[in-house]
Amino acid sequence: MKQRSTVRKLTFVSSSAAYLLFHAGASAQQVTGPSSASGAPAAFTGATVPEQSPVADAGTPGIPDSGAPQAPLSEKSTGSPAPIPTAGAATYSTATGSNAIPSNSTVDLQLAPISVDSLRKKDKKQKRRAGRNAPRFDDGKAERGTDDSWGDPWGDSQDELRAAGLSFRFLVQTHYQYTGVSASKNSDGAYRAPEEQLAHNNDGWDVNRLFFRIAAQPTRYLSLKMITDFAEFKHGNGKQAIKQAYVTLTPLPKHIHVLTGILKVPYSITELDPIAQYEFTSLGLANDLVKNLDFAGRDVGAELLVTPLSKARYLQAIFGVFQGHSKDENASPVGSIGARVESRPVKTLRIGVDWVEQPKSATYNEYFDTSDKALMPNPDNPTVPISKKWMKGQAFSGDITFESSGLLVRTEAMYGTRVDYYTRYGAGNFAAIWASASYKFPVGALKFQPGVRVEWLDADTQHSVGTRRQLTLGLGTYFSPKIRTLFDVTRTDVQDNSPVIQQPVPLPAIPYNSLSNTRVTAQLQVVL
Repeated sequence: MKQRSTVRKLTFVSSSAAYLLFHAGASAQQVTGPSSASGAPAAFTGATVPEQSPVADAGTPGIPDSGAPQAPLSEKSTGSPAPIPTAGAATYSTATGSNAIPSNSTVDLQLAPISVDSLRKKDKKQKRRAGRNAPRFDDGKAERGTDDSWGDPWGDSQDELRAAGLSFRFLVQTHYQYTGVSASKNSDGAYRAPEEQLAHNNDGWDVNRLFFRIAAQPTRYLSLKMITDFAEFKHGNGKQAIKQAYVTLTPLPKHIHVLTGILKVPYSITELDPIAQYEFTSLGLANDLVKNLDFAGRDVGAELLVTPLSKARYLQAIFGVFQGHSKDENASPVGSIGARVESRPVKTLRIGVDWVEQPKSATYNEYFDTSDKALMPNPDNPTVPISKKWMKGQAFSGDITFESSGLLVRTEAMYGTRVDYYTRYGAGNFAAIWASASYKFPVGALKFQPGVRVEWLDADTQHSVGTRRQLTLGLGTYFSPKIRTLFDVTRTDVQDNSPVIQQPVPLPAIPYNSLSNTRVTAQLQVVL
């Protein structure tokens, strides 16, 4: 990029000098004494104009000899424009009368000054037009755009690799996790070992995420994007491998965007903010709960994104209709509804509120989806449900984000309905609040980002169970814009007799309980 910019500047300087030389007859301010012996081009002071004989045609005046009277050049000169003079043989166009250039004379020319700032401004304009601004080291400072970067794992619509009109990006997260678990206090001895075993889920080496994004934008009014997580195949969740796949129509590119396909539900910044820039290895307990209730995460549907003001950051609103729990025998065009409004009154501050509603209940005669090949047979234990039932309900959240000079502070509060009829075990509503703070600073060629995160979750606000408190201390190390490591330690204290958020199947009549634990995680992330 620097080489191209330098070539453009040299070309501009050369063309400017040629232009001035081309019009030397109109630009010269004085004609002085003897010719210069330097032999420099006529564009500079002291350039020599050798003697030229008059033109033979009597009707065309020639250039007078050295004895002719000398006169200053005039802008009213007649004849053709003068060609660019060269050292040792410079010939000008014919002139008449007092406008003639005497032979063996020295021409003093003054070149117009060339502004370096103007060259830089021109170069920046060309970069913006091409859409190829150089990537900054700190991608975290990039403001989320008004296009389809909502919920994007990278947080932008830039491309690192491009071929045949398509752009590609990759994200890989590999981690090692270890969990120290408190002993189970369940009165039923048959439950103690399984509860301790459940607390060790996902321990050891694992590929947490392996994202691949492919995108295309044939016109400014149409774009397509697909994000696949190949790590889901390793986890046995092939149906969850497609994270996003949608088309974006922009009838008014600065104000209106219409998206349809597999999208992010507009709820919770833990889901909407880019995971590639998240400063910890875990999104927290509340995020696990709202995704399990299908209030957050991904769903099939359509969204309308509106930015009504001249500057998009002042106000962005998104409204969507999704499949929700209405599919198969309970199919409905409106399974769930979601909306989010956010504003950046100043560049360092973002404020947002969102809401999701599932307007009706749905019961499935089989616990697994009807479209699944593996259906659950009637169990011997009559207390085990043979159906899946979802209640109607809604969820709200509000969030504040402050970011300035490496400091990042975020907080979010949530409240909603427990719509999971069989796995809520009597719970009616949930409430949660979390906050995090981190600071990124350079040390030599590296950048470090220590951070702290606290969370409080009550999964059952009607009863004296379900409360969890979590504290996380983390450290991120950035080796380059594309490579970083994360190391964090998380302590979770769980209230006695609080059911596990995601119960194993087949569901037991009496739920398995969560246990207090301490978790250590080290993660390597590479983005392209």
